[in-house]
Amino acid sequence: METSHKKAKKDGKFDTHRPYKLAHQTLCVRAINFRQRSIFGYVELTIHPLQTDLRRVKINSKQCKIFHVSVNDQWEARFLYNDPTLEICQEDGKQRNLDFFQNCHLKCMLAVDPDQGNGEVTIKLPNEVFPMIADLRPIKLCIEFAVEQPKGGIHFVVPNIEGTLAEKAAHMFTYRHENSSRLWFPCIDTYSEPCTWKIEITCDLNMTAVSCGELIETIYTSDRRSKTFHYFLSMPTAAPNIAMAVGPFEVVVDPNMHEVTHFCLPHLTDLLKHTTSYIHEAFEFYEELLSSRNPYSCYKQVFVDESYEDCMPYATMTIFSTNLLHSPRIIDQTLETRRTLAAAVAEQFFGCFITMQSCSDMWITRGVAGYLTNLFVKKTFGNNEYRYQINRDLKEVQEYENRVGGILLDPSSKDCNHHFSIRNPHTLSPKYIEVFSKKAYLVIRMLEIRIGAQLLIQVFNKILSLAYSASQQKFAANTWNNMCVSTNSCLKLISTVTGKDIQPFLDLWVTQSGCARFFGNSVFNRKRNVVELELKQDLGAKGSLKYVGPLTVTIQELDGSFNHTFKIEENKTKFDITCHSKSRRNKKKKIPLMTAEEVDMDLSAMDADSPVLWLRIDPDMHLLSQVTWENSSTSCGQYQLNVLRERGYSDNYYRAALIDSLAATLTPAVTIMTGLGDGPTMDSLTSETKQILEEITRCLNLDKLLPCYHHTVTVSCLKAVRILQKFGHLPSDVSLFRSYMQYGVFRDVRIAAVEAVVDYIKTDCKPEELTNLIEVIEKDPDVYFRHIVIRKLVQNPPFKRGEHSHLHTQALVERLWKLMNITLSHDSRLRCDIADLYFTLYGRTRPTCLGIPESLVVFNLKEKKAKFNPSVVPLEMEAMFEEDEEEVDDVETENVAMEVEDGEIVDMTEPSVSVETDIPHGTKRRADSPLDLGPHTSLDRNPTLESSIIEASTEGGQSEDSNTSFKLKIKIGGASLDTAPSSLPSVKEELHPPPTPSSAQVSTFNSEFFKFVGMKQEEDSVSKMSSIPPPQTAGSVSMDTIGRLSEDSSSPIHYSSDTKGGSKPPMSFAGLLPGSQTSGGEVSMQSNPEDPSSSGKSHKSKKKKKKNKHKHKHKHKHDKSDRDRESSDRPKDAGGQYSSETSTVNSPIVKLDPPSSPEFEII
Repeated sequence: METSHKKAKKDGKFDTHRPYKLAHQTLCVRAINFRQRSIFGYVELTIHPLQTDLRRVKINSKQCKIFHVSVNDQWEARFLYNDPTLEICQEDGKQRNLDFFQNCHLKCMLAVDPDQGNGEVTIKLPNEVFPMIADLRPIKLCIEFAVEQPKGGIHFVVPNIEGTLAEKAAHMFTYRHENSSRLWFPCIDTYSEPCTWKIEITCDLNMTAVSCGELIETIYTSDRRSKTFHYFLSMPTAAPNIAMAVGPFEVVVDPNMHEVTHFCLPHLTDLLKHTTSYIHEAFEFYEELLSSRNPYSCYKQVFVDESYEDCMPYATMTIFSTNLLHSPRIIDQTLETRRTLAAAVAEQFFGCFITMQSCSDMWITRGVAGYLTNLFVKKTFGNNEYRYQINRDLKEVQEYENRVGGILLDPSSKDCNHHFSIRNPHTLSPKYIEVFSKKAYLVIRMLEIRIGAQLLIQVFNKILSLAYSASQQKFAANTWNNMCVSTNSCLKLISTVTGKDIQPFLDLWVTQSGCARFFGNSVFNRKRNVVELELKQDLGAKGSLKYVGPLTVTIQELDGSFNHTFKIEENKTKFDITCHSKSRRNKKKKIPLMTAEEVDMDLSAMDADSPVLWLRIDPDMHLLSQVTWENSSTSCGQYQLNVLRERGYSDNYYRAALIDSLAATLTPAVTIMTGLGDGPTMDSLTSETKQILEEITRCLNLDKLLPCYHHTVTVSCLKAVRILQKFGHLPSDVSLFRSYMQYGVFRDVRIAAVEAVVDYIKTDCKPEELTNLIEVIEKDPDVYFRHIVIRKLVQNPPFKRGEHSHLHTQALVERLWKLMNITLSHDSRLRCDIADLYFTLYGRTRPTCLGIPESLVVFNLKEKKAKFNPSVVPLEMEAMFEEDEEEVDDVETENVAMEVEDGEIVDMTEPSVSVETDIPHGTKRRADSPLDLGPHTSLDRNPTLESSIIEASTEGGQSEDSNTSFKLKIKIGGASLDTAPSSLPSVKEELHPPPTPSSAQVSTFNSEFFKFVGMKQEEDSVSKMSSIPPPQTAGSVSMDTIGRLSEDSSSPIHYSSDTKGGSKPPMSFAGLLPGSQTSGGEVSMQSNPEDPSSSGKSHKSKKKKKKNKHKHKHKHKHDKSDRDRESSDRPKDAGGQYSSETSTVNSPIVKLDPPSSPEFEII
């Protein structure tokens, strides 16, 4: 697959592996139910076969219930649904290795990748259409479907207040993460398959439906209760660029551009008119710059609440967040809003009209759209704002590549060593995608410097012209290929237009990751009147590359600014820069700058012998580079600060800044604790701290009664309160932040509150609060807020990797793994967010709190030997096993467990094996799909290996820190052999996980039974483990859209009286000190059962043979009936798929293989 892909890329073409082409698609949504959160409808796909032997058609459809499939409205077609992404790691129920998960994740995504000719739904064409296919005539597939209670792709906003749906401003909209339109209608979900569209949406009479294309007509039903909006999109468009929004929108036609229409929720029309009053300027700028008109005949802007992102562009429409709306009195938000709206217009040209051929070409469309957006920012807000944006994004790219690793723009030729795969957009980290887009436009900007701005614009114009010409032609097999751009086609086009070869440029910045990193040192030589500059490249740092090419150095001297260009060829280069000025002996004079300005400077602090004020490497930021100066006397920027100018604040931002300034003056409190449990009180506060606390409380209460724009004052107050708590001026209490974190509070306030809660969890180590946050991640209605919560945990993790913490438990690992593996299967962004958090907490290997690593014992079936995996076994364990003098033959084991209580088994190990045989992977994978994960490394479900059971029980009722004897019972055939190692630590389930080989004290029990047996889990064993019980669900909170958007609004944030787990903001600052009421009980993260232990006798049984020799013989039984019985015993869900392990709230239950008759002997 990879070879054919590379060959196709070299030829400038992309093979999609599809034996057909899509010409037209009809999308009809017949009904939308807001109360049940469901939609019903059908799609019709007109397909042109490319092969005469076409028998099956694979399309994409996820979480859609398909009722019926027909061909040409005459013959019914059978279909098969198979979605391996519902559970990534389906076979190994105990694997907790992130690398293992990511490998499975990539294979699952490739198994449904439409660019590989795959999909979740396989339709078997009836025999009656074979003659039409033989003649290569088009066929029409009709699919009836429904989406009920969607977990992704569609979002319903239904406020929990009184009134009708229209009075409550209930609305719905679709959203996407990369190509995910399959979440709400069956389609070919790829950017490389454009087609024309007909869209029909039926909704209530008081609702408005907005979708892609031009509105043809609106037809009312006979009962006058609903109406149908008919849209037609004549421009070929890919399915990921199709969207819809339905709600009681207020409609505003742009007065300067009648083909542009704006939609907003009720009572926001005034804000909408001001916010969108300039949008015609963006269209005029792009059309004049590109010498090409808007490719679509219309454009619609829809502002919704609880948006998935601030900006979601689609063909002819964009869905925005209502948080972007602002009044004329707001200045600070104007820059961000105009930039966001202009970016959406730029993506109408590159992103919606011009799409990428494959995911490896994503850097072109995203890079060009970002490049055009920044040109608009430069024109609208000036060069200073433009350079600020470039500098900010450049630093973010440098920091990410230095901390995480390189960003590879074109991953078609190689991969990166990240904890996620970059070969599929649904496996990428969301942060990686964000920084990827910024690096893409920075590389396009570097290309502008390389070939010239005018020639680059001509290239863009040529791409648009070819695409527009192709879109006006009738459908043919390769007619619309010019609407999809690839790296190779772009390379050829640049060579044709400019006559320049940019292949070396692409090899350095596109097909290679990283940025240039320099260490600089400069000294002024008075005798020679030169600056001696030395530059070294740091090639050993993460995310660095070797740069070869020109480099610009700017020196600001007393007589002016001078530019010098040098050629970088080696890792270490020295230059002599001749100065044009002479020293003035600290005399004041006007200094001419590079901006043609002259400013007065006080030169008394500078070196009397040096005429150099400062030295800058790459001042125009033309390179992706980072410079670190070492002992430089000419690179200091103290004189540059003198020529900077200040930018102003509007009132609410100014007041918020004052509160931030007050919080910045705080220092840690020095208090004397008089007794155990005493904390800060009113008497212990200093007078200055009391004044700060009173001011913060007053502003917090005032902003609650008279909310300002975006509640910026509340956000600053919450941050200040947390600082007071961290510095010991206030008791560390989270109830205040928990109340502001409730659903229904303005999103920015919720984010500020969750930042404080995350910091509280890290400093105070409270498991119950971490439990609450995970509950928010699982169930909060606002999907974007769930994303933010995870990102805050990634930025400020509750504990560091390998750190001992009460939060570092097996229950947390299991819950995060379940979220990543199963629960978040319908939202790739959240799933990859959890993967980032999992990597931050545990790295890429098995978490240490899970006991003995499952890859500790590796069975080689070819050599019939069992050995330990050196990549997993610590060195001390490896040395211990090398000194073993015992010989073990015919080792076959299945389970190692420890008896804690009667009927409770704590699972300790799950070894891995290297198996060369082909083992079936469950009924889910038996569909006609190329997905094949290959043999798994776990012995859990391997029917060819049988083993014995090893049981251990504790002696007496000793404490957890004392040594406890264990009874080791080995069953051999029908007999049993008891051994009892000495000096063993006791096991306390609720606090300490089973011992691991990497721990400081390796138990004798582990070393003993590893000398005798290999290990394998039994299917019927039940493992009880501590889990994180979910807290009580918080009550609903009513919303006030006007109050949170308009700074003139006097509507406060309303809290429902039945809200649990939170409290209203304090009306007195005394409420923040001891004695204030807090609500919501604490939920323990771990259960605390009694820890009885049973007594027994100790026995030892050893048979010594030759030194350092081990012989392992494995007897295999291939019993097909057992495997079939194993599959049939697995529970099935409603969809007929085999479900994963089910669990209760307090004790997850892991179902394992039924016990087999062990054949186990020790010689």
